[in-house]
Amino acid sequence: MNRKGMNEEKSILPFDHSYHGVSAPLKRKCIGCGEIKPRKNMIRIMKTYDTNEIIIMPSSTHFGRSSYLCYNNECLKHAIKKRRLQKTLKKDIPISIINDIAAKLEI
Repeated sequence: MNRKGMNEEKSILPFDHSYHGVSAPLKRKCIGCGEIKPRKNMIRIMKTYDTNEIIIMPSSTHFGRSSYLCYNNECLKHAIKKRRLQKTLKKDIPISIINDIAAKLEI
């Protein structure tokens, strides 16, 4: 019983998809606009754990620190202006990498 004298029961929350056997889409936050979107609709920028190399759209076999951006030039501009890529990846980002990201956005 809780403080109000009511019996507590374990409730299944509406976002607990594992109970129903359905996996929910993985969602990530854009570092440019701050919106939360499905991971498959975003660009993943990653710094590898072992070599500190920066990879754009890596395969799932890589391990390291990741950041996500929407497919939107404004998000990239805002992330560059506020130095959010450098903060989230904890590494300085060369201009060549930023140009590569901009090229992926134009596809």
